[in-house]
Amino acid sequence: MRIDSLPSSNTVGLVLGVSRRENHSQIGENRSLFLFNKKLAWGYGQNAHKYHSETPGTKYGAAFKAGDVVEVQLDLDKKTLSFLLNGQSQGVAYDTLPSGNYCLAVSMPTDGQVSFVSEQSTQPYPPPLEHLLQLYERLFARQDKDVCFELQDGEERAHAGVLCSASDVFEQMLCHDMKERRTGTIKLPEFSRISMSVFLRLIYTGQLNVQEWNESESSSTPESIPLEVLVDLVALAKKYMISHIQSGALEVLKARLSAAKDSKDTVDISSRDSLGSCSVESGSSSPGKGLPVFARAIQ
Repeated sequence: MRIDSLPSSNTVGLVLGVSRRENHSQIGENRSLFLFNKKLAWGYGQNAHKYHSETPGTKYGAAFKAGDVVEVQLDLDKKTLSFLLNGQSQGVAYDTLPSGNYCLAVSMPTDGQVSFVSEQSTQPYPPPLEHLLQLYERLFARQDKDVCFELQDGEERAHAGVLCSASDVFEQMLCHDMKERRTGTIKLPEFSRISMSVFLRLIYTGQLNVQEWNESESSSTPESIPLEVLVDLVALAKKYMISHIQSGALEVLKARLSAAKDSKDTVDISSRDSLGSCSVESGSSSPGKGLPVFARAIQ
């Protein structure tokens, strides 16, 4: 609920929360009783107090003001009621709610105003997912990477901590007494810088950037990821046992090979021994259906 305006003068002021459905039939039009019925309603007040059977309320959370957004979280499985203020949890207010049917409820004098807003509505705080993606991109762009991949046409670098968190294979190589840990170098002469860069960005962010395979501004490379890079993604993901990248890239590869079987858009995968038992026969997969988010992006 978005707080449009607060009551001008009231001891308790605005209270937001939930009310048992049967409370509505009992109070009729006397809506000021919504959150002060001692047995049928629970709420969070603008004065940083919670209200149910407490008189005159118990200290809870932070005070809210006009322009703030209060989110009500009711979990009937755990029998808990919690509140978020501008995206920040205020903690569990109540943890012994009885079973039953509940409604959102508001108690306020006549001169206050609130609006019910959906998750898609504009919020005064950035969505957490956007924050995380920005953080991952900044981490991927940092220059203090301590692992060097020596490739057929150059080098790519990554953070050992990120690699070890993403793959048990990397953890064995980089967190135990092995040559890769001692030298800080992993030699992969069979893979290109482009393929490794795409692979590492997927590990860090789950996203793709077409510029990674279209580095030249004058290049006419299409936005779709090249088949050669897709094959390398499957091979790298299998080699380092990163299943979500392997399965997503493999499904897209199958769909792309199926679509390309009657065209000149082909790729030689016979040299990729590391594909092993991965099946890449063209089938009836439909591009974009049932694939992970990043897989739909790399078609």
